[in-house]
Amino acid sequence: MSRIFKYSILAICCVLCFASAFADPVPQGRISYTINDGWKFKLQGSGYAKNAVYDEGGWTTVQLPHTWNNKDPFDNDRDYLRGIGWYRKHLSVDPSLRSKKIFLYFEGANQVTDVYVNGAFAGEHVGGYTPFTIDITRFLHW
Repeated sequence: MSRIFKYSILAICCVLCFASAFADPVPQGRISYTINDGWKFKLQGSGYAKNAVYDEGGWTTVQLPHTWNNKDPFDNDRDYLRGIGWYRKHLSVDPSLRSKKIFLYFEGANQVTDVYVNGAFAGEHVGGYTPFTIDITRFLHW
């Protein structure tokens, strides 16, 4: 390998290192927020719970991840609790994000998950405890 070729590679590496040292440390693309706190939960919740306005009196406040039948394997009953569980959360999206695409990312939900935003069906996921993403941009009220 020629000496010039070695120095050219070294010069390119130095330029790349120099450029990355002064690069903006905060990514300009994707912004992530954790919204795990302050969810409302109701087992066997009403079918009307998908509506944008709904009385959440009597609902339990939970933090995600949440498992509503986590004690079933440890009691002597053989009838494990099954059914529909409803989760609700009120979010305010910063108006500065209006020109951006807004997604909800779920790290896992079991069986069938229907996602509603402002009373509108935004998407469905079928699968056992697998992550999924729903684009909610068109359902937001700015």
